[in-house]
Amino acid sequence: MKREDFEEMAEVEGLRRELESANKTVSEMAGLHDVVREVILSALRDVQPPAMPKMPARSRRKRKEIAVSHLSDWQIGALTDSYNLTVAREMILGQLLNVVTKLVAERQVVSDVDECVVLLGGDMVDGSALRPTQAWEVESTVYTQAVHDCPRLMADFVLGVTSLFRKVHVECVRGNHGRNGAMKG
Repeated sequence: MKREDFEEMAEVEGLRRELESANKTVSEMAGLHDVVREVILSALRDVQPPAMPKMPARSRRKRKEIAVSHLSDWQIGALTDSYNLTVAREMILGQLLNVVTKLVAERQVVSDVDECVVLLGGDMVDGSALRPTQAWEVESTVYTQAVHDCPRLMADFVLGVTSLFRKVHVECVRGNHGRNGAMKG
């Protein structure tokens, strides 16, 4: 055999080992997906859907307007001297929802504002591994932030605005906090 043949055989053997390793990783990830799915489903089994509030009457004489409420970068789960989940809840469900309610009431005098688009921008959760000290700057795990605290808070906000509008559209984008691994695509 020639030297090139040995090099080619060694390269093929190396590729075969890489393929076996990749197949093993894919197989392990498939099992992990099932475990994560089951954990999430079990966490959501006890969640009761809230009652939908009554929709306001619609006026046909006024000019139509659509309200937009953009929530972004709330960093739910961050823990500082002046910010935590309780503060975030008060800011979103107390102050922000109050301001939206007042603005809509003012606009309803001259316009028919019966639709709202709620934009949920990225970085709604804080994560736990973006900065070296971040693990000590959060009050809950990424799982709790992303599966419990933030979705509940955003759902409560959306339900709060449903009492103000006949239609509520929710659009979401992801951010870079709370993700598992590099963001691709």
